[in-house]
Amino acid sequence: MNIVTSLDTLENRAGMPAPASALSVPAMPEPRMMARGGGSMITLRKSGARPVSFSGRQLGAHNGYRLGTALWHELNLYQTDDGRFVADIRVFTKAEGAKDQFHVFVADTLEDAISHFESYDPRADVVADFDLDDPEMTPAELMVQAAALKYRVADAQSQYRALLGSFLSELNGA
Repeated sequence: MNIVTSLDTLENRAGMPAPASALSVPAMPEPRMMARGGGSMITLRKSGARPVSFSGRQLGAHNGYRLGTALWHELNLYQTDDGRFVADIRVFTKAEGAKDQFHVFVADTLEDAISHFESYDPRADVVADFDLDDPEMTPAELMVQAAALKYRVADAQSQYRALLGSFLSELNGA
């Protein structure tokens, strides 16, 4: 078994063939960790791309799930064995037809990783659950749907900011 000890994919390493299993996205949203010398081997899902694998350790994690919420975020921060940092933002939703999202960002410094968390815009995670082009929808119905969407966007922003504050507070105390 070939072990990748950096954030490079197996295909990017000369002389290391990529096994077929390395090309597929893991079925579980949780990172896989395999114990070995130094840190653990960690594989994170990344939406629209291959998983990111590295050897390292988790520095912090915080889940923003609240009972009854339709959308929430989970934040994870890792440090690789080679000293880089990995910011992992997971977006979970109960909205019909929507997919969970997994955003992974690799940074050279802790400050860059934290800046990524701080600059993340959760408004993009809210899905409009109505069709603007529906010819049977009246202007009044569109206004109601737009108001509900505006509320969900504001709620997502508020929840993410509260989660981020708790997450950064925990990191600061660690």
